Amino acid sequence: MNPHSLRCLEYQTILDLLADLAVSPLGRDECLKTTPSANVELITISHRQVKEIGELESAEGALPLSSVHDIRPHLKTLQVRGATLDANALLEIKKTIHTVSLLYRWKNKCDKYYPNVRELFSGLVPLEELYRKINESVSDWGTIKDSASPELQKIRKKLHTLREKINANFGSLFERKGIAHIFQDRVISVRNNRFVVPVRAESKGVIKGIIHDASQSGATVYLEPLELVSLNNEWNELHQAEKAEERRILANLSNEVRENSEQIEANLELLGKIDCIRAKARLGKIINGIVPELSNTDFKLNDAYHPLLLLQYLAQQGSELMPDSFKKKLILPLKPGLKVPKPVPISLVLTPACHTLIISGPNAGGKTVTLKTVGLLSLMNQSGIPVPVKEGSLFRVFEGIFVDIGDEQDIQTHLSTFSARVQNLRVILESVTSDSLVLLDELGTGTDPTEGAALALAILEHLKEQGIWTLVTTHFHMLKAYAAITPEVENVSVSFDEATGQPTFRLQFGLSGTSNAFDIAMHHGFPGFILEKAKNFLKKNELEGNRVLGELEALQRATAAIKDELENEKRSVKLLKERLEEEHERLVREKNKVLLDASEKARKIINQAEREFRKLLTQLRKEGLRNAPRIKHDIGVIKHRTTQELKPHETVSLKEDRLRGQVEVGEQVKIISCKKIGKLVRISRDKKIAEVQVGNLQIKVPPADLVPHSSKSTFRKTVQKHDNCLRFPVPSNVTREVNVVGKTVEEAIEELDKVIDSAILAGIDEITVIHGHGTGRLRAGIHSYLDSNPQVSNFYFPELRQGGRGVTVVELKG
Repeated sequence: MNPHSLRCLEYQTILDLLADLAVSPLGRDECLKTTPSANVELITISHRQVKEIGELESAEGALPLSSVHDIRPHLKTLQVRGATLDANALLEIKKTIHTVSLLYRWKNKCDKYYPNVRELFSGLVPLEELYRKINESVSDWGTIKDSASPELQKIRKKLHTLREKINANFGSLFERKGIAHIFQDRVISVRNNRFVVPVRAESKGVIKGIIHDASQSGATVYLEPLELVSLNNEWNELHQAEKAEERRILANLSNEVRENSEQIEANLELLGKIDCIRAKARLGKIINGIVPELSNTDFKLNDAYHPLLLLQYLAQQGSELMPDSFKKKLILPLKPGLKVPKPVPISLVLTPACHTLIISGPNAGGKTVTLKTVGLLSLMNQSGIPVPVKEGSLFRVFEGIFVDIGDEQDIQTHLSTFSARVQNLRVILESVTSDSLVLLDELGTGTDPTEGAALALAILEHLKEQGIWTLVTTHFHMLKAYAAITPEVENVSVSFDEATGQPTFRLQFGLSGTSNAFDIAMHHGFPGFILEKAKNFLKKNELEGNRVLGELEALQRATAAIKDELENEKRSVKLLKERLEEEHERLVREKNKVLLDASEKARKIINQAEREFRKLLTQLRKEGLRNAPRIKHDIGVIKHRTTQELKPHETVSLKEDRLRGQVEVGEQVKIISCKKIGKLVRISRDKKIAEVQVGNLQIKVPPADLVPHSSKSTFRKTVQKHDNCLRFPVPSNVTREVNVVGKTVEEAIEELDKVIDSAILAGIDEITVIHGHGTGRLRAGIHSYLDSNPQVSNFYFPELRQGGRGVTVVELKG
């Protein structure tokens, strides 16, 4: 990418902030080395890695990267023959290679849901044997352990015993009669690797010994008693032996590291990359960014924010997702007391048929910010960094992004602003291809307006003819008129609120904007008489042209407002239609419930009748024909009562049966719920929705709400007896999917319990539970419930494209 463009778009600022979100020096370096790519395949892989690491951390917690150290200087030291590392350096190496082992084991958490991250982790090579050797010798405090070697353990044991002996001798000295007053303090000090005691200077001759040091005031001398000289000598000999053994141990461990240095460096490179990817995912979370869809045709932004403006706003609002150091870096450049307004998002579309936008409107209205937003978001996208846009946005991959923004005056090269910009434009024109994005701010300014406008139009025409994707901001009427009559070019206006005298920072397509210089000056308290003089200096026809242009823009705004109002009405009608369909489905569900309740009551009535009938049969067998007339009468009573009780329920059941499956596309049908006659035109693939043409209306209903109209239908009875069992119709609208996102575990289980019961009653053997990723608590609670439910035979996560770990598929027992 063009370095000048990267600088103008403040790409380095994004990388600096990204580096602050890395947890290791390796990750920070990797973030700062990030560059935009023009390779679609590499960008796609980078997008997937960032998305998967973000989801993985949401599901499993933060990656264990906090113990990664920059051990590259230690490896460089070992390139010198015979060089030895100290214990602290070996401790950093130990912690880093231990992190490699931990991350390598994380690949088992990825399964099939995070294939790209799994591949990353699989590239790490654990050095377990090297870790074991260093860990056996170097403690977590950067010291060499006693157990590093038998010889070291032996020496340190002797040192410990000798130290106790030395302490005991000094203790006896402190307690000796007649000399207690000579000691400045009863402590044992070390001077020149010898154990000494502080003695008052005037009493130094009381006991024989060697003076090794004195206090700064001279009031105290540090004396080694002669009786302890031999013990001190022995201590020093052992101490030297200890140091020699430690050097030998460190040399051996350094050689082990040296032998593995090539693999360690490869692991370090991958650790830095993983940390950088994690930082990208974290930045995406802070700005509520997404990994956008790539397109080889259109470029589309839906509610896109300039990331730096958004980050400053979020930092001042105290975003909990930002580290404190991150917030300070964003707030520090702001003037004290300045309140950052919430940024206004922009939406725009570029297509091969219309790939050039001319953006006009008042100063400080957001024209330049629009250019920078488009450019910086494109750079971030091609660097694998999530972007703050809404779903549905489409990003093209540009081979080059070229920018001409701001004051390019270069004093050192003695170039004026216009000369510097012309030189930059020449480089752009020489470098661009049809896969380039060109962003030009106030093209043609800095010279005579007439000549500047002509030059700007010539440049714009050339870029259009080359099919180059271009955004230009301007105040030139010539460019606005060109956009109005050229199919591949479109005017975009930065809207202006005439009531407040302030720009709204919103883009309006199909409109050219006026500069509103006089209105803005008046709003800022500019002297009125000067403004009147300025208006008089304008030619009458130019004023008239501006007036007509203003009226045209007002008319265009009114048209746009009417269009928006119609769109709102359309959305309202659609919403009302959806609500009516939902209400219809609810009524059907309620009717089905009535059917089920009636069937259950009928079952109880028949069971009761059966019990009474069997009781009478038993009585008949016992009493013979003696009471036959009475028993016959009782049977008649039971039969009559049962028939009367069943009649209303059987009627309900017959009406609800609807001859399911006995309606075909193309035939005349009757909609039972609304008693309308129409033609069945379509049944959905899942058999849940039927479309019926009734006059000019097309009505969607469940197939269960339809019966053939042309023939006399014979309804089946819904209460059937078979093998002493009753069978009942089940509702056809039983759900196969339940969404419990946002519910508590208890609420989710209660709803899921009902769905499972309904599904089993309907003969459904599989349902889907949508619980989302979240903290994992909801998913764990649901899985615990499913484990203990005897109606569940199995449950599992589907493939990533079907929801991954945010969804659970439940298999039910028949």
